[in-house]
Amino acid sequence: MTVPDFQTWFLPLLRLLRNGEVHRIRDAYQILGEEMQLSPEDRAEVLPSGKQQKYINRIAWARTYLKKAGLLASPGRGLVQITDRGKDLLGDPPDRLNVKFLKQYSEFREFHEYKGEPGDDSVGLVSEEIDETPEDILERVHRSLRNELAEELLERVKQAPPP
Repeated sequence: MTVPDFQTWFLPLLRLLRNGEVHRIRDAYQILGEEMQLSPEDRAEVLPSGKQQKYINRIAWARTYLKKAGLLASPGRGLVQITDRGKDLLGDPPDRLNVKFLKQYSEFREFHEYKGEPGDDSVGLVSEEIDETPEDILERVHRSLRNELAEELLERVKQAPPP
């Protein structure tokens, strides 16, 4: 099994917190890793930066997205708790909870569709179906740029006159 994308963690994280108590997010990482039956290899897999385990990063992003949708709250550093909105959602949960579903909440739309400061013409990352975390996207873009640069450099070397 590979580490699931961050959206796959939405419902399991909400269900874990359904009792309404304040939980340490560190404990949630461990419990969810077990619930999702991640192998020791999957749990040990780290991001390309080597600084964080991939499954923990994905759960952390799930937490951020759920917080921005008002389904979770963070009553303190490293703490997480389900909100009334989150409990209501679990009363009649969707088949799949994803970014598209979260866009029904205005707070989440503001977060997800943020395009920068007024007058800033940069384009925000807005997608209906996004399976990658920002780190995944950066790594993919970095790899692509590195490959393009290598190809361009090789082409220039081939075109250069012999010494």
